[in-house]
Amino acid sequence: SYSAANCNSPKTCTRCGQTAGNALGHNYVNNSCSRCGKIDPDSLPVKLNDLPLIDSSFGNGWHKYEYKNSSFTDSFGNVYDGAHCYLGVLNEGQYSTHNLNGKYSKFTGSIVAMPNTSTAGTYSISIYVDGVLKYSKPKFSKTTGKTNFSVSVKGGTTLTIKVCMDSGNGDLNMNVAVVNAQLTK
Repeated sequence: SYSAANCNSPKTCTRCGQTAGNALGHNYVNNSCSRCGKIDPDSLPVKLNDLPLIDSSFGNGWHKYEYKNSSFTDSFGNVYDGAHCYLGVLNEGQYSTHNLNGKYSKFTGSIVAMPNTSTAGTYSISIYVDGVLKYSKPKFSKTTGKTNFSVSVKGGTTLTIKVCMDSGNGDLNMNVAVVNAQLTK
């Protein structure tokens, strides 16, 4: 008396546990299995901070890139689960370069100002794939609010985020962050 095979198990006798044949395996259509509804693990987003960091700007204690893996609050009081922070942004900018390894098709996230960011300046945020500019947001400031982006990274091997000062006095409180940064295949 066999029960039907499913994605994970072959036909199985309900009396003695004997099996026949093979499990059906998952049949992913539009990112979920048509038989059991399981989400295709390859369709789930990957957080940018889970990718290898190839290079980043560094300098003294306040002009640098760093990832904050704890709770992060932007200048409007919105809370995020971590943030890629570009601190003490000057004309030459702060940056981070991550290894895509050709595995992803889209990079999404949001740009926000940090709470201690000065209102005396504006910034340009640029996103490059293999050195080619794919997205630019000029004149971003503390008062701009959260700015969402979506960038095609299909076939790319590296992703670079660079933040430069457009205007301002270059004080230590020129701070921008990228939040909800994730990639999909």
